Amino acid sequence: MQKQVIVMGFFKFIKTKLNQNIVLLSILRHLLFFLVSPFLILIDLFRFRSRPRIEWLCYYLCFFLVFLSLTGVIIHISSQRIDHSMEIISNYHELKFETENLPFEDLINIYAVKNNIDPSLVAAVIKQESQFDPYAVSPRNAKGLMQIRASTWRELNPDSSCDGEHEPYIKSDDCIFHPETNIRYGTFYLKELIDFFDGDLILALSAYNAGYGNMVRYESQASMSGIPPFQETQHYVSSVIYYWNNIRTDGLLSILNPDNEIEFGYIMLMYRIKDYMQPAVIVFFLLLLVWSIRVMRFEKRTNL
Repeated sequence: MQKQVIVMGFFKFIKTKLNQNIVLLSILRHLLFFLVSPFLILIDLFRFRSRPRIEWLCYYLCFFLVFLSLTGVIIHISSQRIDHSMEIISNYHELKFETENLPFEDLINIYAVKNNIDPSLVAAVIKQESQFDPYAVSPRNAKGLMQIRASTWRELNPDSSCDGEHEPYIKSDDCIFHPETNIRYGTFYLKELIDFFDGDLILALSAYNAGYGNMVRYESQASMSGIPPFQETQHYVSSVIYYWNNIRTDGLLSILNPDNEIEFGYIMLMYRIKDYMQPAVIVFFLLLLVWSIRVMRFEKRTNL
């Protein structure tokens, strides 16, 4: 009798463990299908003669909703906190540290100091604008190391023999593509923007990217302040600040408070993730749209 109790207890224990493992395996199976659902939907697009797998759609819809929610949370966190971190450092552009081991460092140091700007900040702007390529031309036709537009160039340097409209080659010493001339007037223009916005570096950088006129119009609107809601400008300003901190050998944020460097690094990571997640949301939505068309076409074909 005692042996039977022991045997029954053993089998009951085994059954309980198997049930637990079955539940665990089921959870893992659902999780796996959830994670790979975009690939399953993509595969299903090419199964033209097979009935669409609706269960795959259920996994994909859950995946899409979770991804969309996560993207919204990251955008909210990065947008809320980056303004605070930028305010902390925006008034430190006059703490001058000469650049080292960078292209055109002598010219950057000379003209930044002349205009009372940190040379590391000018180097960060050049890094973001042209990647230190003196012949860079943007899609908007901005030119040179600091990406000066032809209209701005003529305002800054009206006596120049260069009109800023020609192809990327150096016509003369006062050409828009000449490294020294471009840095001289680009740095002067950046300083003008900083002074115009009462030392607010964030607004000055926003205007440097979005255009002075666009920034003034944005600021003139009621209750509008900070970085304008242009994705390119928001990315531009955060990237310049990020490069600025990295170029300074001592670390700009660590001068003020070591905790600021950790916080800003975290926020910049959020910004980088956001830059990838936003296009991914569009791709996932288009995938869902194409799959829906495939389902409708299949249903129409089978009903004929």
